[in-house]
Amino acid sequence: MKLLLLLLSVLFALNPASAIRVHGDVVTSDDFTYLGKFAYGPSSGNISISTLALDPFTRSVNPSSNIFGQKIALFADMHGEWDTIEDGSGSCLDKLALAGKSVYSIGTVNTMGGMERLNFGVNGRRPHWWYVVLVNCQPDSVINATQTQSIDPATGLPVVVSVRYDVLFTNGGTEWTNQLSWDQHHISEIAITFLIAYVLVFIALMAFVIRSIKQSNNQAMWLILSVVVFCQILNQCLTLAYQMNMIHEETINESINQASWWFDTFSQLGLLLTVLMMALPNQANKRSSIFTICTIMTVYVLGYIAAFVVNARHQADHPSFNEWMFNNWGGYILCAMRLLNIAVIVQMCVQSIQQAIQQTQNQASPRSVLAYVMFASCWLASFPLITLIASMTSTYWRSKFFYGVNCLVTFAMITVQVGVAYRKYMLNRSSEFKTMDSSKVEGEVSMSEMNRSPNASNPSSPRSPQSPSQSQFRGITPV
Repeated sequence: MKLLLLLLSVLFALNPASAIRVHGDVVTSDDFTYLGKFAYGPSSGNISISTLALDPFTRSVNPSSNIFGQKIALFADMHGEWDTIEDGSGSCLDKLALAGKSVYSIGTVNTMGGMERLNFGVNGRRPHWWYVVLVNCQPDSVINATQTQSIDPATGLPVVVSVRYDVLFTNGGTEWTNQLSWDQHHISEIAITFLIAYVLVFIALMAFVIRSIKQSNNQAMWLILSVVVFCQILNQCLTLAYQMNMIHEETINESINQASWWFDTFSQLGLLLTVLMMALPNQANKRSSIFTICTIMTVYVLGYIAAFVVNARHQADHPSFNEWMFNNWGGYILCAMRLLNIAVIVQMCVQSIQQAIQQTQNQASPRSVLAYVMFASCWLASFPLITLIASMTSTYWRSKFFYGVNCLVTFAMITVQVGVAYRKYMLNRSSEFKTMDSSKVEGEVSMSEMNRSPNASNPSSPRSPQSPSQSQFRGITPV
């Protein structure tokens, strides 16, 4: 554990970057091209921009072929202007007017061969987003004639924007937070906390797995719980990797974030499977139970895939939006399934309670089953509730707040599952001991009965039965 903490500290301490970097080349016929966004906190920050005009035909640096009218604009969400811009309403000039004074012409290469750099200070009393956009609202008749030499292959229209850009976003605050967007602050601390907690739980589970293999007792449950916890460990590690990628590489690697999301999804699916397995009555029909569980899990898998695909397409069409992952029809299917699962689990647990009343041996008490039903129902209902609240929560707080809530709720449910599995394991062991003790007592009773019965092997015993010869001998009357 000390080694893990030391490793995490070293990874965060090595070469901290000073900003998030967004860079690349844009050659397009669109008059309005979104580049990137960054959330600033209440303290002051900075935006540093370097631009360089490219030849629209050769895609190489050529300041003499600069397209006239290219500008870079900065939009703040102070008054909700960006929502109007993203919706596509209004002309290019109308959108550009909403940027106010934060509009700058694209510079050309200077005498040193570098790019001109613009430093823009950001101040505010509350968290706010800033968006960076390349625009060219000039009509075709005004734009330099060189733009007709190049055609955008995506649209088949003449190129109106041809720029190489390099944007650095720097937040206010300490050196550990100024390189991250405000909506990503404190996620790394949450990830480290739950990573340590899950490692401890995983070590305990490994001990139970080894013991269950030796005793052939409840192996499937321990193995599934171990996979669930291991997926959560990978989820926390990838979350830290995503944070450190932004800190050290100055870029945003969405593939790491998506991998982290999928490991969390695998963990949630495994946890759902353990809930269904524990709620299943002991005397239930195995075939029908397996069919029910497989059907439910299949719908969950399809719902998660649908939510991921729909959200990915929405992000591709609206890259500047901050939608909740499950605020789509795939997520709504998952919400409906969670609520439906409450009824399924309640029905299963009612049958378990009835069995507990009829057969008290090796069965959980009705009170404990009822408590488990209530906790599992609250956990299932938390997903629709989180989805509802997330759709109404400010985008500045959404990522970190609901990341923490999801980690807390998942860890609580995993802890309960481990506790219930351990109690079931102890009940099975106690029933085995009782069976062994009862067989031992029966053996002792039979032996004592044998000791108390007449001893046939000892003819001299007064309580031994008389042999036929003895009875005949005693029955002879002497002459």
